[in-house]
Amino acid sequence: MNRIVWDWNGTLLDDLATCNGVLNDMLGKRGIPRVDREKYREIFTFPVSDYYRTAGFDFEKEPFPALAEEYMELYDAREPLCPIHGGLIPLIGELQKAGYRQEILSATRKEELQAQVEKRGIRRYFDEVSGTGTILAHGKSELAREWAERHAGEEGGLWFVGDTPHDAEVARIMGATPLLVSWGHVSRKRLLALGGPVFDTPGELRAFWGL
Repeated sequence: MNRIVWDWNGTLLDDLATCNGVLNDMLGKRGIPRVDREKYREIFTFPVSDYYRTAGFDFEKEPFPALAEEYMELYDAREPLCPIHGGLIPLIGELQKAGYRQEILSATRKEELQAQVEKRGIRRYFDEVSGTGTILAHGKSELAREWAERHAGEEGGLWFVGDTPHDAEVARIMGATPLLVSWGHVSRKRLLALGGPVFDTPGELRAFWGL
């Protein structure tokens, strides 16, 4: 059985501009210099608290959980306008028809993730949609370990598609081949530095799977 696990934010969901905008609104409110898209893609990382600190937030003045709550309130108001990246819905449909099992594994809180997937009309393509239990976005490592335990001993190809160095780590935990995409939250240069393949378009992914 061939299985593809997709990251959500930045990989399937085109929310880079939204996340950058929310960050800048919060920075501007505090008189901290804003970050442009290029810098955002250079500093974004997991755990997300590290990128907040790099952006200029002072956790001694404002604890990270309070900042994360403010961020999510602003993000949730704008998230409905974020589309799925162009070309990906036809691709996941083709993959399903070709017999690939597909899942989503994300650092987004599970309830919000499931709602976001459902309202975009793509839930039918995925066997599982797995999120975390918190808004703090520490990462997906624990989810990946739980996934690996559930699927231990399965045969067939396994790929994890994501847009960050953390996704490459998650893939290794799962025993999957990481396929990193350059259209998300991290710059192509940072992804290439990891030494694996980097895909610039859904068409390149389609060609990788021979569709």
